[in-house]
Amino acid sequence: MKNLLLLVLLIAAPSSAWDRYETLLVTSSIADLVFTENNLRNSHIVESNPFMSNRAVRYGTIAAHIILTDILYRKLKRDGQDGLAKLVILTPTVTHSFAAGWNVALAYRVNW
Repeated sequence: MKNLLLLVLLIAAPSSAWDRYETLLVTSSIADLVFTENNLRNSHIVESNPFMSNRAVRYGTIAAHIILTDILYRKLKRDGQDGLAKLVILTPTVTHSFAAGWNVALAYRVNW
């Protein structure tokens, strides 16, 4: 997991063209992934989504989700639809933030 985070940081660091919304999307998505992996590895919690039971599928889904959301966000922003662009990028950002918080709460309840 640490190698994945290092890889993401090395790839994302040169991308100074990112704005704060893109940074929040990547950060919340990675936090969700990290806390999910931590729960699956360190506790008796199991993944409730049968499609996400494989680690490679989880990583690929998060990566594709970030890339496709960012592409749509940039296209809408370039076309002058700033309000819709913010909605497109903030919806998954908030969803992943809540999921990361839920994973932290689950880990706290199980390990407490």
